[in-house]
Amino acid sequence: MTAEFELLRGVRTVVADPASRPETIEADALVLFLTEGGAGTGACADIDRATGGLVARLVAAGEITGRRYECVPLLGPPGLHVAQLLLVGLGKREELDAGTLYRAAATATRHLSGKARARVALVADGTWSTRQIEQAVAGGVVGMVGQDLYRGDKKRTRFGTTVWVGAPPEAVDRGILLGDGVNLARRLVNTAPDDMYPQTFAGRPRRSPAAPAWRSTFGTKINWPGNAATRSSRSGGAATARPVSSSSGTAVRAGPTTRRTWHSWARA
Repeated sequence: MTAEFELLRGVRTVVADPASRPETIEADALVLFLTEGGAGTGACADIDRATGGLVARLVAAGEITGRRYECVPLLGPPGLHVAQLLLVGLGKREELDAGTLYRAAATATRHLSGKARARVALVADGTWSTRQIEQAVAGGVVGMVGQDLYRGDKKRTRFGTTVWVGAPPEAVDRGILLGDGVNLARRLVNTAPDDMYPQTFAGRPRRSPAAPAWRSTFGTKINWPGNAATRSSRSGGAATARPVSSSSGTAVRAGPTTRRTWHSWARA
């Protein structure tokens, strides 16, 4: 289970690189987002110059439109140090919002995760707000994880390393949290009852010392009938004498007994 959630992995695989220029990145694939008619601005202009005007020529020929969620892969692009350049459309610039960036990034990583890739870089435009970057990172995390939980042959494979070029580390960290939250919710929904019951839900995955500095808090509070005392457990979700509810953040009443559970992430 830990392999699907970035913050529970022993090695960080989604990272920020705020200083490097897109045209200098070495990777199996480089993802460049562009709006309709926006090939001559920002990072797109840098990539276009590095490739000798290739992007501008493809736009002029109508091969690239920048329409929302359009994906155009270019293999072995000249002037770059990547095996593939993936151009992903964002639609009209004046209509660009965080939701569009979330879905565009998810589309890009879904497109590339069909095969194993050691290193994939995605370029965050300098005009994006912090919230837009967070949503783009979250979409990228979600796009790598498929809905084939019980299939032997997975349709998607997480990248060895995902690099967000031009993105601040704080925004990338928050984006990872959002993406992991979506993946966790899907995992809980798709897990069969035989595999997901109170004891397994309350179990805390082990993390290696090299894992990111985040603390997971899982707690259980049970009010027993006829007993004023309250039993509780924190930071680890230790099993109690009675089964706990698998509803996170809600109270469940079973006769006179009330149980409350919660799960949260915070910096250690």
